[in-house]
Amino acid sequence: MDKITKAALLQAKKNMGKHGKNGILDFCIPQTPDKNYIYFDCEFTGLHKNTTLISIGFTTIEGYSFYAEFTDYDKTQVDEWIEKNVIKNLRIPVIGSNMHGGMDSPKWEVKGDREFVKKMLLLWLGWYSMMKTPEGSKIQFVSDVCHYDFVLLIDLLTDGGSAFDIPEVISPTCIDINQEIGYILSYGEKSIIGFWASIHSEDYEEVDAPATRAFDINREELATILTDIKYQEKFKHNALFDAEIIKDIHTAIWGLR
Repeated sequence: MDKITKAALLQAKKNMGKHGKNGILDFCIPQTPDKNYIYFDCEFTGLHKNTTLISIGFTTIEGYSFYAEFTDYDKTQVDEWIEKNVIKNLRIPVIGSNMHGGMDSPKWEVKGDREFVKKMLLLWLGWYSMMKTPEGSKIQFVSDVCHYDFVLLIDLLTDGGSAFDIPEVISPTCIDINQEIGYILSYGEKSIIGFWASIHSEDYEEVDAPATRAFDINREELATILTDIKYQEKFKHNALFDAEIIKDIHTAIWGLR
């Protein structure tokens, strides 16, 4: 992470502290966030249109989670990087489901083919919507650089259908925290950029726009800056671990904890 980016994030966090429990974006963007958020991440066999799901993880502010591993992903698409960083982080040894205590269990784990995972995921989403969200409200998915993840999720939930075919309890939109990270970079820089540029002009001249830099920021490092929690990167690219990181960043940005 470059010096200007880190300084901007720290400045945004400092400003957040001056506003009590409010999040960083509460006072620079006029928006009141819903709290029916489900944070998710997908791992898949490549960044191309014929990619297949390897695993998927979901988590909520209350601590409920759903984690699934697929048995029918296209193994011919698995390259050395995916094998080392994704396949080795899979953790469910047996095909089937484990709810760790029944329907009301906070943690569901599933392993099987797409049809089985879809069935269990729809069951979990239906249960969460009925038991944990206000009547008439919708589940709002949140992910990170989600143009692949959300398309794959819709494809899974609808058997190849479209966003118009998803259950009514789910919003057909997805919040992308990469955009929000860009906002807090921009906000933090408004406080420090004039001073910083005057003493480090050679660094400032080479800095990309905040939205572009947001994509390249290490998410574990960012989450540590925002939450003061130390994260173990050895679990990175496990879908549930990455979903937890997305949750921690988003809740810190909006002051939802």
